[in-house]
Amino acid sequence: MKRVEAERSDLLLPYLDRFIDEIGALDQASARWTLAQLFGRMADDLTASQRKRATELMQRNLTDQDDWIVLNRAMETLTDWAAEEVLRNWLLPQLKRLAKDRRKSVSARARKFAARLAGETQ
Repeated sequence: MKRVEAERSDLLLPYLDRFIDEIGALDQASARWTLAQLFGRMADDLTASQRKRATELMQRNLTDQDDWIVLNRAMETLTDWAAEEVLRNWLLPQLKRLAKDRRKSVSARARKFAARLAGETQ
């Protein structure tokens, strides 16, 4: 889907609800992190309802999943979307928690994203 999105994102638009609801329900790490990437790349194409549901899905992934790629991709997209104060206020404590993760890639990215959000609020 990432390759299709890169070439013809319009082909994916009719399927965004199914991506969120059906693919989002799969218990497969690669599906979860791929969706986070797609949501980030297609942010401007999501309706308000789709964006809300995609945000909720990635928030669950951030709190309930342990796969390092899922965490990294969810952090990235949620940080990109965290202009809204409510999401930023939810995300900052999650990033602080993940900044203590045993895996360097997760902890380093969590610190980077937390610093970015802190800089945006000043």
